[in-house]
Amino acid sequence: ELPSAKGDPARCEALFSEIKTHFCADLLEMEIGVPGEGATTLFLKACDAGYLLLCEFFLQTVEESKRVDLVKKPNSSRESPLMLACQSGSCEVVAFILGQLGPVAAAEQIKKMNVDYLTPLMLACQSGSLDVVKFLLEQLSTASPVEELKKMNLYRLTTLMLACESGSLELVQFILEQLGPVAAAEELKKVD
Repeated sequence: ELPSAKGDPARCEALFSEIKTHFCADLLEMEIGVPGEGATTLFLKACDAGYLLLCEFFLQTVEESKRVDLVKKPNSSRESPLMLACQSGSCEVVAFILGQLGPVAAAEQIKKMNVDYLTPLMLACQSGSLDVVKFLLEQLSTASPVEELKKMNLYRLTTLMLACESGSLELVQFILEQLGPVAAAEELKKVD
């Protein structure tokens, strides 16, 4: 019922009430799905769907000492909640997740890769989300954004290539600006 509730606060509240009645914190951490075929958690599902209210709710139901672990816990494809939120294009969920971590842990999460060597930044580029890309780059130290932009995934695709595939001209222009003239020229040669 989650997709039908998106954008409908009253429906979300009704679902929250139902969840509170029928679920406990242990169930929220339990894996759902078929192990080996993308087993995940309810928190990961909410991140993947870009549902901020559900992400906040699920995290509040977990003991405070376990929250950081839940925010970092990947699915069976090594996709973290941050990666899934970036893929959904939800800047609000991305900010919420990173807000649960300190600056060092947040930077570490931004640099992590899934099984296809896709980083959260690459996933945000793939989704065409300029706001998420800008937010992620703001969270990194001043020296590392260009290096993050130049990384390649398992299939030798860069953030620029993924942004091109998304069709977002504004995102492509932003990445080229961030790279600077020399690095941008190098990246454009890779596109050929």
